[in-house]
Amino acid sequence: MMCIRHRIIGALPLSLALLSGLMFQSCEKEEKVTVTIKTLPVEQVTASSGTIRCTVENEGGTLQDAGLCFSATIALPTLVNSRHIPSAASLTDYSTTLTGLSPDSTYRYRAYARVSDSVYYGIAYAFIPVNPVMDFVTIQGGTFTMGATSEQAEVARDNEKPAHEVILSSYRLGKYEVTTTQYAQFLNSRLISSAAAGVGADGSTYKYVEITSRNLSYNSALSKWAPVSGFENHPVTNVTWHGANEYCRWAGGHLPTEAQWEYAARGGNSASHTVYSGSNVPADVAWYYATTKSQAGLLYFAQPVGGKQPNELGLYDMSGNVWEWCADWYTAFSPQSIVDPVGLSDLEAADAGVTTKIRRGGGWADTQTGTLRVSHRASNTPTSQAGSIGFRMAANE
Repeated sequence: MMCIRHRIIGALPLSLALLSGLMFQSCEKEEKVTVTIKTLPVEQVTASSGTIRCTVENEGGTLQDAGLCFSATIALPTLVNSRHIPSAASLTDYSTTLTGLSPDSTYRYRAYARVSDSVYYGIAYAFIPVNPVMDFVTIQGGTFTMGATSEQAEVARDNEKPAHEVILSSYRLGKYEVTTTQYAQFLNSRLISSAAAGVGADGSTYKYVEITSRNLSYNSALSKWAPVSGFENHPVTNVTWHGANEYCRWAGGHLPTEAQWEYAARGGNSASHTVYSGSNVPADVAWYYATTKSQAGLLYFAQPVGGKQPNELGLYDMSGNVWEWCADWYTAFSPQSIVDPVGLSDLEAADAGVTTKIRRGGGWADTQTGTLRVSHRASNTPTSQAGSIGFRMAANE
């Protein structure tokens, strides 16, 4: 005899989310079985594929099978009414890539787990396959000094010290900041509702972006996002760290680490050791208060990407236009040399009481040019959003 409990954890992207919080319980005496299933939103999406990560926590009973059910026609896919892919490796934390998909179809999916004689399902999600539109620059790896180097030292803040050696592997970085057009493509692919909220990598629900008259609009009749007219090539703003991180996961990349960001802003192996990214004259490379304010006929706001001179690597707007989220939690620098630093894990940050994420580069509203310097550091909580904060995407080489 046994007591069976089944708990579903997930987010609420569609009316399918009525399943949220559903719990089954039938208790007798001897054995208790608890199954918790998480299905996460699609990532690494293309026009013909998408990868989905699932987790299963099982207490009691025998976990016999786990995997993913999916369909382009069934609202609640099951082992009986749709295609399914068993997990090829671990039954408790696994990723499944759906292939051979059509960009004209909407695919619904959810994880399943077979425990003892019962089959349990996670919350159903949906996505539309699409090719993310990205323009990358390859950043050759190398060694550099991060922080308050000699050209920064005169106005450097304490949080830029000590300067220290960092060794980085090669990677790719977006040539431009992510635009409103690109971000609308992401929201539409994941079928995000007008609330502009969705699930993060930890399975919790977060606000992705605050909708304003200067970034995105939602057509309720079509259930579709679009950039505000006239702002198609502007950087997306009012995006939270979670919203930036999820875009990068969806597109098959990641937010740059703070070290990756600074190395690229300095010009990588081609660095000419300028104060700002690509110049010692801020107006040459950056949109900030003085330059945006002087644009006759233009709104005092973020400007279209790529409007100033690029730096040595061909990267635009690394100084100014919008602040850019980085992957790292905000902590003090260490003097030790380090290889490919990634910062604290979420668990380590929580244990240390660290609550903010790094942002870099300065923005259009900054009145002081010191914030545009390549070593300047600032931070905000990951749920923060502002009209001067956006991001760019990195990817493995």
